[in-house]
Amino acid sequence: MADFVLSLGGVEFQSFEIPEDIKAGGAQALFIHKYPGGARTIDTTGPDDDDIPWSGWFEGPTALDRCQQLDTMRRQGQAVTLAWSGYQFSVVIREFKWKFQRYYHIAYSIALAVVQDLNNPVPQASQDVDSQITSDANDATNDAATLNETTGDAVADGNAPA
Repeated sequence: MADFVLSLGGVEFQSFEIPEDIKAGGAQALFIHKYPGGARTIDTTGPDDDDIPWSGWFEGPTALDRCQQLDTMRRQGQAVTLAWSGYQFSVVIREFKWKFQRYYHIAYSIALAVVQDLNNPVPQASQDVDSQITSDANDATNDAATLNETTGDAVADGNAPA
């Protein structure tokens, strides 16, 4: 019997349906800029969580119903909550495969793409992308106007560089 509860989008896994281990974690998304002479700068862009995969068996009189629920969630492609032992993630079911043997005994494997670690949420940018683009465009317009003011007098006086 498992010593923790595992649930995914309202489906609760029971006793031997809970895998022996659940792999989580990931990497840091990086952009590495390499320069002549071996210099480099590294821009970190945030966590890049690995998929969370496992496999097991649905057992008991509700095995087929729960298997169908998970397959429906996969087809819908909506984010659902994965929870176990104090961990919570918003995930999308990337892959769910099952092998029917009996309505009460169904092998399955699942892989979940992490949308967000709900225990350690990443702070959102202070501006959305559209606001950032608008701000950058305004900065460029202002820079162009300033540049035109400093070189425009020379052009108007006929002293433009050849």
